[in-house]
Amino acid sequence: MLGGGLGAAFLHAQGFAVIYQFHTPEALLWACGRGFRHPGELTAALAQFLQHFRAPAFDCASLPAGMATSPAAPMALAQPWLTWAAALLWRGLGPTQVALWPLAAALHAAYAAGAFRLARLFLGRSAAVLLALVVTLSPVALSMLLLLRDFSKAPFFLWALALLVLAARAEGARRAAPLAAGAGVVAGIGFGFRADLLILLPLGVLFLSVAGRGARAAAAAAFGVALLAAAAPVLLAGKGGGLVGVYAMQGATEPFRAWLALRPAPYALGHLYSDELTLSAIAASERPRRLDWDAREPGPNEGPSQAMVVAAANLLEWAPSFAADFAAQGLKAAGWVLGFPTLVSPDRRSAHAAQGPVTAHPWITDWQWPIYRAVGQAWLPLLGLAGVLALLLRVAARRPWEAVGLALLLLGLCAYPALQFAVRHMFHLEFVWLLGLLSIPAALREWRLLAPTLPRFALAAAAGLGSLGVAYLGLARWQQARLGAEFAALLAVPREVVPAGREALPGGAVLLRVAVPQAHRAVAEGPPDSMNDRLPAIGPAHSAIAGGERMLLTLGGAACAPGPAAVGLRYAPRPGVWQPLDSTLAVRPGDLAVFPALYRGTQSFAGVALPASHAGCEARVERVALTRGLPLVLTAVLPPGWEALPLRKGLGRFAPERPE
Repeated sequence: MLGGGLGAAFLHAQGFAVIYQFHTPEALLWACGRGFRHPGELTAALAQFLQHFRAPAFDCASLPAGMATSPAAPMALAQPWLTWAAALLWRGLGPTQVALWPLAAALHAAYAAGAFRLARLFLGRSAAVLLALVVTLSPVALSMLLLLRDFSKAPFFLWALALLVLAARAEGARRAAPLAAGAGVVAGIGFGFRADLLILLPLGVLFLSVAGRGARAAAAAAFGVALLAAAAPVLLAGKGGGLVGVYAMQGATEPFRAWLALRPAPYALGHLYSDELTLSAIAASERPRRLDWDAREPGPNEGPSQAMVVAAANLLEWAPSFAADFAAQGLKAAGWVLGFPTLVSPDRRSAHAAQGPVTAHPWITDWQWPIYRAVGQAWLPLLGLAGVLALLLRVAARRPWEAVGLALLLLGLCAYPALQFAVRHMFHLEFVWLLGLLSIPAALREWRLLAPTLPRFALAAAAGLGSLGVAYLGLARWQQARLGAEFAALLAVPREVVPAGREALPGGAVLLRVAVPQAHRAVAEGPPDSMNDRLPAIGPAHSAIAGGERMLLTLGGAACAPGPAAVGLRYAPRPGVWQPLDSTLAVRPGDLAVFPALYRGTQSFAGVALPASHAGCEARVERVALTRGLPLVLTAVLPPGWEALPLRKGLGRFAPERPE
């Protein structure tokens, strides 16, 4: 009742919630009696209601009588139950922004109840009530109701986890299999709200295979089959099997590195979180291998671009060179989950664009932020780890194999958000640090029961944590050797000097203008692909057409000032620019800068801008052939003796201060 009431109150106070209705207008058209169809183009009234949230209500009579429509678009098919929930509410309560309040209320009520049920499996009633209250009143969880699509996964996660634990504790296939199947159905239905639930397929099967008291194979099979069956309507309609590759590439960009508080490396895998940057880099890499690429790109709302479909394969070509970086992301993500208040402390809540609102300031939660600031300290992740160990010790004293399975399950849950680490992708794991924290006093009360188990548990925990450390150090050595070899191979590739004319810029800066090469002129001068300024009104990118090349830059000369220069990589815009690709590199004289040059119908690489402080430098711009072991999106600044530098992103600290 508390969770449902807060969910309804928040949506009424906010006035709207985001379920990606700007990409799923089918819900509104169905509510208006026009069928579950996608409009050919958003009218001004539709855009005001669905896209800009400026209209509190929509008048169905404003829809043109002969409005062109097409079958439901991929986005509506990717989240069918969320889209249909909105359609039914708009049909029953009228097409208003606040008509979604029953959905917000139901989801938050289920989230609150799920938090209590899951906590009750490991804690006493009073502690479980406390955990559920903290989760229900969480300013982060309530703020996520604004992004209702992202919030919608939370109750399904918690209830699926609770049923998985119950299934593992059940004796015999007759009791375990139905509970496991129930967990699969919950996760599969949740997949129709938010695709994140699919991570429970491998984690749930692994957990049941290890932790089950009996009939482990039957329970694991029942869970997997039930999940896939419940998710079948979405899986069968999907066309973007490589989307995980896109998410992983974007999750490795600099904004996510900064939010994770990983120490920077001499290179970066993208300077911003941008669909246009990621998909253009993939398209520019893959188009030369597929001569019919342009012709095979689908039309609007016919499916995702080939760049999304082949993203996973493209990622696998170069990801091994950055294995330690991906491992560092997973370890740091797990640490932040264990110290959740430190991550969302008010001192850190000014997030980059990928985050969404860490807080929407719902009135019921403002009083909690001083508490999050007080406990959100650098030591909290260590306390969270101690709490999880206390939880596992308590479980191990009663059911040893469940403790092993639970450790693997929690490790997977805490690490997987590193794929694209944002609060909106991991807020539902807030229960983990609370469950651990409340397990510490419970373990102290049960010390007589736990004492016989403690020596063996300590050895197992030390072995497990030690194995993680050894594995990470091994990956770091692997990456140092492999990435060093890749950079050395890149520098050994024959280079072609690129003519660059010098143009004066305001303030004494200089632009080294580079002409679009003949090989990419048709793309640069041709029509724009789907990634233009109209994309938010059309839907996910269905075409990505770009050319690209890798360039090198060196600065020198007697008149070149020492110290770093903020070198700008400039793009020339054409009509329809969506996400500008301009960026900046800090380059010292003698450094070798590596960067991509992309050519698109809306913007193309135009040249290198030298600041006034370094306008007198002699600059040499060169192009080199693309290599498979490094992604096109990579930028790097390699000083003399770069071979001795650590070629990886450092784990960094868990500091509560604002990220870089």
